Amino acid sequence: MNTNKLTRIGCIALGVLGVISLFLVFITGDDAIKFGDGVGAITPIILLGQLTLFVAVVITSIYALKGLMADKAKLKNSLMFVGIFLGIFLIAFLLSKGVETPMRDGKVLSATGSKLVGTGIRVFYILTIIAVGLMVFTGGKKSAMPRKSPEISTGSMADIAFLLLIFFLVTTTIETDSGINRKLPPIEDQIDPPIIREKNIFTVVVNKYSQILVEENLTDIKDIRRLAMDFLDNGGGRGEEACDYCQGDRNPRSSDNPDKAVISLKNDRETPYKSYIVVQNELVAAYNELRDREFKNRYPNEGLTYFEADFIYSDPRTTGAQKTNLKEKLDVVKKLYPQKLSEAEPSKVK
Repeated sequence: MNTNKLTRIGCIALGVLGVISLFLVFITGDDAIKFGDGVGAITPIILLGQLTLFVAVVITSIYALKGLMADKAKLKNSLMFVGIFLGIFLIAFLLSKGVETPMRDGKVLSATGSKLVGTGIRVFYILTIIAVGLMVFTGGKKSAMPRKSPEISTGSMADIAFLLLIFFLVTTTIETDSGINRKLPPIEDQIDPPIIREKNIFTVVVNKYSQILVEENLTDIKDIRRLAMDFLDNGGGRGEEACDYCQGDRNPRSSDNPDKAVISLKNDRETPYKSYIVVQNELVAAYNELRDREFKNRYPNEGLTYFEADFIYSDPRTTGAQKTNLKEKLDVVKKLYPQKLSEAEPSKVK
């Protein structure tokens, strides 16, 4: 049995497996896959794709090495180009700097990872410059020589365009504008608003100069989170309003308990959007840090922070049993530290 026949049989087998896997996905349905119950239907397709890629790489490598071994000149040239590429990679690696970078999913890209990303970008730039330089050089050299025919060879243009298309499809990200995630309270038939004691309100004002006033005192942005945490975790209530899990100073002039505590944020109509977002992030971070602490104290066996547990719960790949288990724990912690962040209508703030 020759190689062509084996290759044909292998392609037919992979095609049949692909059709079967696709049929399983259609049977499972989009909703089941979305909520993580259709992992068994998706996994075979992923494994099939990995197997196909592995087989293609192995076969291509074998034939390439076989061709190089048969021609010593080609082998020498290939080794030379590999050496040049490694030299370019080393130069790009030495020129790159690694800095820890926060990512959109809350994780942090390490300094080593950041340096490798920078290396890849610089390698691409260097190779692009070399390619353009060679094109200009060879083009100028050919233009200086007498031509027998004015025809222009376009045989490689399709390959170049295809490679550029793949590169930009892989590297390009589409930015989408998104608002701040806020869950509005339900509409209730309430005649009179509840009376809130002044000591249970933590006022934050941002004026048009990006100056921040906390409780009418000029405050630096780096201190807002700590002050907000002190207010929320004060636990100054007595009797029914006492907070047995709070770890604050229990100052009677500050908040009674986290359920009574309200943070009021007010902005000037001319406040820069960047300043507004930064203050918002610090206030929300105060709630999240307190929830993290309480989640670790109450559920140490989980080995997770509140943020990690919430991320796993929101992941569509999480199973239904895991979601049910995490939801109960997350709801308990949210009830202990409810996020009561009130935003007053913007006005002219001096």
